[in-house]
Amino acid sequence: MAKYVPQVKAVLDQFSANDFAQVWIDSSDYNLAFTVKVCVNIPENGGCHNETGRVYIGNLEGQYLKDTEVSHHESRTDYAYDEIVKLRADYKVKERALSEASNALYPFGKG
Repeated sequence: MAKYVPQVKAVLDQFSANDFAQVWIDSSDYNLAFTVKVCVNIPENGGCHNETGRVYIGNLEGQYLKDTEVSHHESRTDYAYDEIVKLRADYKVKERALSEASNALYPFGKG
């Protein structure tokens, strides 16, 4: 893990004194990952913008890093406004249906 410290430090050094980042280990018996939470100060509105992400390092075998696996996810950048509006409307309909189903099960629990 020590070999990653300079890389993480180089990234963290890019933030100003008014910004902050939290990094914590997020591993199990089988994998090693870090969760990173960053708050970037936005002086115009007196607040900050928070983002949280997970950095997957690799698979563990006991206490040892067995292999590293870089999983790169290609994000879409070609969304159309109408598509986003439709996705949000669909989400609201499905969220409402979920809420109604949950309420109907209230006396019995979700199982």
